[in-house]
Amino acid sequence: MAPAEKKQKIAEEKGKDVEMKEDEKPKEAETPKVPEPPKELETDGAPWKSKNTDPVAFLTADTTLNTLTSANGILMSLNEGAMQHFHAGARANVGISKGRYLFEVKIIEHVSTPDTPGAVKKSKLALKVGFSTAGSSLILGSADSFCFDADGFALHNTKRTPTGGRITRDSVVGVLLNLDKESPNFNTMSLFKDGQRATQPLPLPEELLGKTLFPHVCFKGMSLFTNFGPTPTAPLPFKCNMIQEAAKAHCTVNQQAPPEGGKYEVVYPVSLPDEGSFDWLDMYLEKNPSFTELSDRMIMEWAQKSGFWASNAKASRDKPDGMKELDDASIRRAVYTMAPLQARSYVVMEVKGNLLKDERKELLSKFDTPAFTKTAVVLVGEPSSEFKKKTLEMTLKKKQAASDAVFRSKLAEEKRKKAAAKRQKDQEKAKKKAQTGMAKKIAEAKKKAWTDKAAKALADDKPFEEKEPEDYKEVEEEPEEPEEVEEPEPDPPKVELTPDEKKSFFFAHDVQDLAASVLSANFAKFSLPTKAEGFDEVRYTWSKESKSEEHLKKWIAERKLTLRVEELVPGQWALKTYKDWSTTLMEWQKKLKAYKDKIDAKARAKAASEAKAKMTAALKAAKEKALAEGKTVPEDKKEEEDKMEVDEWEEIDPAEFAKLDVYGAEDILDVGCGAPLFKDFAAADWVLMTLRLELHLLAIAFAKDCNDPDRLGVHVDHIPFYYSKYFKKNLSPADYGVPGCNEIVKLVTDTVYLSSQSVLQSQLSDDMETFAVFAKLAEDARRNRLLRLDLGDEAAQLKLNGRILGSFQITQPRGQKREQPKEWGNQQQQGWGGPPSAEGAGAWGGAKWGASKWAKPQGQATIIKPGESALTAAAAVAPVAGKGAAPAPAAVADSSSGPKPIGIIRPGASAPAKAATPVFAPPAGQPFTPAGKGLVIPSAAAGKGAVAAPVLAGKGVMPPPAGLVMPSAPQWQSKGVTPPPAAPQQKGVTNPAAWAGKGAPAPAAVAPPAAQSYGKVQDKGKGAGPAKGASPYGKDSSKGGGKDWGKSAGYGGGKDSWGGGGGKDWGKG
Repeated sequence: MAPAEKKQKIAEEKGKDVEMKEDEKPKEAETPKVPEPPKELETDGAPWKSKNTDPVAFLTADTTLNTLTSANGILMSLNEGAMQHFHAGARANVGISKGRYLFEVKIIEHVSTPDTPGAVKKSKLALKVGFSTAGSSLILGSADSFCFDADGFALHNTKRTPTGGRITRDSVVGVLLNLDKESPNFNTMSLFKDGQRATQPLPLPEELLGKTLFPHVCFKGMSLFTNFGPTPTAPLPFKCNMIQEAAKAHCTVNQQAPPEGGKYEVVYPVSLPDEGSFDWLDMYLEKNPSFTELSDRMIMEWAQKSGFWASNAKASRDKPDGMKELDDASIRRAVYTMAPLQARSYVVMEVKGNLLKDERKELLSKFDTPAFTKTAVVLVGEPSSEFKKKTLEMTLKKKQAASDAVFRSKLAEEKRKKAAAKRQKDQEKAKKKAQTGMAKKIAEAKKKAWTDKAAKALADDKPFEEKEPEDYKEVEEEPEEPEEVEEPEPDPPKVELTPDEKKSFFFAHDVQDLAASVLSANFAKFSLPTKAEGFDEVRYTWSKESKSEEHLKKWIAERKLTLRVEELVPGQWALKTYKDWSTTLMEWQKKLKAYKDKIDAKARAKAASEAKAKMTAALKAAKEKALAEGKTVPEDKKEEEDKMEVDEWEEIDPAEFAKLDVYGAEDILDVGCGAPLFKDFAAADWVLMTLRLELHLLAIAFAKDCNDPDRLGVHVDHIPFYYSKYFKKNLSPADYGVPGCNEIVKLVTDTVYLSSQSVLQSQLSDDMETFAVFAKLAEDARRNRLLRLDLGDEAAQLKLNGRILGSFQITQPRGQKREQPKEWGNQQQQGWGGPPSAEGAGAWGGAKWGASKWAKPQGQATIIKPGESALTAAAAVAPVAGKGAAPAPAAVADSSSGPKPIGIIRPGASAPAKAATPVFAPPAGQPFTPAGKGLVIPSAAAGKGAVAAPVLAGKGVMPPPAGLVMPSAPQWQSKGVTPPPAAPQQKGVTNPAAWAGKGAPAPAAVAPPAAQSYGKVQDKGKGAGPAKGASPYGKDSSKGGGKDWGKSAGYGGGKDSWGGGGGKDWGKG
């Protein structure tokens, strides 16, 4: 390139850089222009020739009760108590249907009011200005109104839309309604502040189009000045006529007609609860809009529209609750204070109050002035055809709404399922498409690899014999299904009323007119009004007076059967009778316990006598054998033998008892041999016997305490309520294993029954001298029940639950101390024996090592002597089928190699020749393993130590440490346990048979200590023979005793012990 050309090119490049830099220089920021306000489209309006000449005012009927008006347009509100939180509303009497018109409002003062103590603090200031339809709610914000509020929002049908036009004190606000078809702002409403536009024109809601709209003001906590013309206080940018200057063709003027006869009317509707009260009221107010409703319902609706929050749960329609701010009743007082002072007609809707004579009198007194005529309208009996038609319409509408809701729910569910199926199908299609694409790519890759290999082989002049892969076969894709055209939703099916629904006179509301408690407490006092009470007229609208009276009496009689008496108080007769029953029941249980104790005592005496006889015979045989062998036998000391006499008393023969005529028994406490009639009662029999007495007492006492011949008795639905009142406890069908109170009564139909009207009736007299008949009924029912069960009638089986059965366990009488034995082997000691009457009880006779573990077959030898072999497998201790027995723990001692510590010997092995302690034979075939942690068996000599037996894993037994050394004798004594002495011949520990002297059976396969005499009792008082029924390893699994190895949760019977009967140590009782 020539130098000239090069220079030229460089220059061009530099020129470009300079241009770029100049372009990159920041330009000076332009000042944003303030947007110009929208052009005002409103133009000046000309005055009308034919103007409205009636003054614009607030009629009394179109103001709330707390609103005070004046002739010069001043509006004020009452502010006492909770009334300060209620909005005041006022609607002008001139409505606009055409044209463009303005009215003005100005806040002239804020009213300062003290807070109500305990009330929730609310905003005390509120202002709404706008238009509404005639007869609509006086509190702006409903579907029939459109307004601006002081916070800068437009409000319609509770929906708020921000506008920015806030209203402040001392500002004049103008509300412009434009219904001029020629105006560009037709069907709009605008807000002006001090003559300047504060909001752009807002279109009227669709619900208000074409309707006549009236100026409306709603406020709280302030006083207002209203101006309807003819001259505006704050002129607008354009000329506009005010409401007072409206053309006659553009407006409607409402006038308050003077009352008939010069007096306003106060109507008192008298109707029965849930028989059309408020439905009739709504129809009446619709026909007579000049009447004002006075009721708690009206107050509640007023409060909600004023910003109070109320829960959805309503106690009743007559007295709706849910607002704690209204609990002081100050609103009600203010309403009934202001109402008589205002010139308007009222409907006093008090369902309960208008039915009670005393309350009617009080309500009448509030309007006891010459300005009012007081009329009672009686709505009792069959309603008018017009009312019945309205009822059917409401019933059909409710039924249709419920049907529509179900229909839409099903439709939505079908759509959901359809959409889910479509998503599933689309996912499968996408998955298949992805798999097809992947297969195609793999085929193409294989083809390319083969081609590359073939080309390389050809280039290298090498042979290439690899088979060419097949070409990918295109799979024809399924044609796209056309998208389903969404069909329009079908219309819900139309419902029809059933014949029964068509016969109904009254609409069934979700909330009742009166709360159940209020109705129950007052319905018996309901009456119809008369002129003598102070009414100027009593008007019977639905039925004539005679039929209305008859209907009321019938209605009250029906309610007396079905409604409970909330204020009923149990009388003295009922309280005394139930107290006497409780005392009698305790005496019967004491009698039963004494009888059973007597049987047990005889059994123990007999067992001891038999054991002593056997011991004497054994000693005599041993002595004779020694003499026969030429051995010298020391002479016995001449001691006076204890003659253990067995009581000759015999318990009643079961066969004779079964033949006993239950109802012929003269003394139920002694039907023979001292046996009470209820000797065989189980807990269920005691429960049902008491239920008989209680239901009988309930039926009789209710009639006495109510003292009302029209109340036939306790209705079945209210049995639990009155049962709780009389007996201070709950009656639950679940406790008796039945679904309801009807079935509870069926359990004791020999005592009580339900009448044809489902009323509880007793079959017994109310003047019984004793309670014996209840025991007889219970015993007779018990026998019949057992007979039915024997015949296979499963329906006779009772299903009472543990809670109710547990309340009738026979307990030891108060004041009687339980015996707390401390010697080994005593009756109450669960460590080595247990009560002699309990088969399989004791340390080795409990529910685990006794009845459920080492159950002993009948006829098996239980004792082996030192040096003898344990029985073979056929005779060894083994589980007993059907008795719940299980294998014994693993063995821990083998006698083949000499003396062993305390433990277990296997079948066939010999007991140690010099065994110092007992050993135990396990079942045949059980493994022979070392001991684990478990029950420590005390040695025969105190302080000699102990060795642990195996533990049963997973049985909830907490084992003591293995090899735990027993405490010394002084320590045992401090724990309430007397240890066995070191010398086995003393204190009843001579041999296993002697261990049972206190009711403790000897363990099975027990080898007595070596070098000890066998069968000799050194201390007669401490070592008797074996106890009756106490088999060594537990004979009966159902009577084995406690929960684990002993009797209770511990090893020997106590809660925390493994040797005692309930204490925390080895042998503590």
